[in-house]
Amino acid sequence: MRIKITLLVVVLASLACNLTIPALQLTNPTPAPTVGATVVVDTIQLPTTPDLDGQPVVKPEAISRIDMLDAQNGWMITDTSVLRTVDGSLTWYNVTPPGASTLGYGTGASFLDANRGWILIGDQNDPINAGMLYHTNDGGINWSSTSVPIGGGELRFLDDTNGWMMLFAGVATGNMGIRFFQTTDGGVNWNQVYTNVPTDPGASDSLPFAGIKSGFTLRTMQEAWVSGQTYAMNDFYLYHTTDGGHTWVPTNYQLPFTGEGMYLTLPPKFFDAQTAILPMTAGSEGSATFFLITHDGGTTWAIGAPVAGMGKYSVASLNDVFVWFGGVLSVSHDSAQTWTDITPNVDLSANLIQFQFVDSQTGWAVTSDANGHTSLYKSIDGGLSWIAQN
Repeated sequence: MRIKITLLVVVLASLACNLTIPALQLTNPTPAPTVGATVVVDTIQLPTTPDLDGQPVVKPEAISRIDMLDAQNGWMITDTSVLRTVDGSLTWYNVTPPGASTLGYGTGASFLDANRGWILIGDQNDPINAGMLYHTNDGGINWSSTSVPIGGGELRFLDDTNGWMMLFAGVATGNMGIRFFQTTDGGVNWNQVYTNVPTDPGASDSLPFAGIKSGFTLRTMQEAWVSGQTYAMNDFYLYHTTDGGHTWVPTNYQLPFTGEGMYLTLPPKFFDAQTAILPMTAGSEGSATFFLITHDGGTTWAIGAPVAGMGKYSVASLNDVFVWFGGVLSVSHDSAQTWTDITPNVDLSANLIQFQFVDSQTGWAVTSDANGHTSLYKSIDGGLSWIAQN
């Protein structure tokens, strides 16, 4: 049943950050967006959970990605299938698009909610310049498909029509070329807005060709962030665009260690226009995982307390952050300012390929053994105990 409600959206001023740690500044900071007046939105239709009872029930195998939206609803990609759950991973339904068979880690995906999602599969003969984009509005029961001039990379949609694609266009020693594309019609047509591949016409170096790109975060059709690592000592890699990806500006930051170290930034997670958490790891001296917090849209960032080791992480909310390393699960419920170490009932950290919490208590972990066999685990007590799901 579709529920129609009238929402009064009131924009509140962001709380001032009381941290005293030195903040970083953008080399060419963009003013924070002007906050508008009270807006009244009429008759918004809330998405309903799709009825998947007619779809085949399967046991997840060869898991490459899990995207849980909340404690009940989620998507999964395996080597051969797209799966859905509406009961917190107790049951998985096969909702693979017709004609899609080779998926796995190279599959681009973006899921807005329990109903709306996109899957991008690169052409096996030309995985960079050709692919098939699948789209569903009913939780995977039905799919439309479109041939597109892009293949493997990262896919992000803001809504039903507007999205970005970061295509990995070749990797050389210490370098990674990327191209950015945008769509305004749900993925039917794509326009290239940026390339740093030196052999491409119109290539730019505002986003350096050097270094790996660990991912990107899309805020609007004009604003995005790219994270990564250059393999240079004491270099902080975080770039920001406010003109739709045509030009990029680096973020400068006073790094936490004074000795020699390499730093890897991961895509920031925004909770609103002003507030975000940026994960970062540091190697060499003082090997650790950090989380930077912004309350002004990324103009300045302040660093939280470090976690020893470079473990896998999950940011469930502005308050709830998790890091798993060496058999210890470090948990913060105050935006990475303080940490509590817990020892789970099973040590999954050695074989962990992904884990995700959706709130302070509910999380999933995917592991892979030496033979490539994957397993799915779930916790409902904040990571203290984990139960096998497949």
